[in-house]
Amino acid sequence: MQTKNNLYKKHTQDRPYFRRYIKYQNRYSKKIRESDRWILSFLKSKLRQNKKLSILDVGCSTGNLLFHLRQRYPRHVYSGGDLSDLQLSHNRCAKHLRQIEFFKMDVLKFRPRKKYDVILCNAVLYGFSPPLFVRALKNISRSLHPGGVFLNFEFYHPWKQQLEIIEKSSDFPEGHPLYFRPISQVRAMTAGAGFSRSRFYPFRIPIPLVQPSYRNSSLRSYTVTGGKNRSIFRGALCQPWCFFVARKRK
Repeated sequence: MQTKNNLYKKHTQDRPYFRRYIKYQNRYSKKIRESDRWILSFLKSKLRQNKKLSILDVGCSTGNLLFHLRQRYPRHVYSGGDLSDLQLSHNRCAKHLRQIEFFKMDVLKFRPRKKYDVILCNAVLYGFSPPLFVRALKNISRSLHPGGVFLNFEFYHPWKQQLEIIEKSSDFPEGHPLYFRPISQVRAMTAGAGFSRSRFYPFRIPIPLVQPSYRNSSLRSYTVTGGKNRSIFRGALCQPWCFFVARKRK
């Protein structure tokens, strides 16, 4: 099976895909994504402190989260790392991102030039097998100051159940591995990587997302409402999105 790392080395050079992807993501530079809104709310008290913080977004994509963070809290130093040269080139040319540093990084091989106070990682690690997931956690831990905060958004759930799914779609015809990890397993893995005080917050999206047409070959997230709950689906797959927050041991 291909790891996500190998898969993305090929996928990140796909220019037609990235043109479509950047066009889709542009909407979130104007109107913040709901999961990003949660991150800003959670970090609010920390970012309002007088101390100037260094903040890194691992797998920063189009830089939307960093843009919204800097809009609200401009005194801090923001950086974004990504594996895609095409994505990085776009970000460096974007006028609204000029005050943010962008550099190429592979979280499985990352050796930081400096340490950070906060590291963010959104929807990057769900494609890594358990050994690669642990390697990424250790590299992130090495990149944080003691007591630094790691905030992650992936597929985590409370069941004692490990799921591995291979998703094939028009974007990933060769297959994309997806790992749904139990919280108990993730807590043990992060403790072994040098983190403490881990907390999990299931993401409950407050808005409805329209279901795309079945004829649409490109998968998009949508919501299904049952009672007071709203679940996020992608095609036939229900996604247990969850925020995970931990501190590096001092």
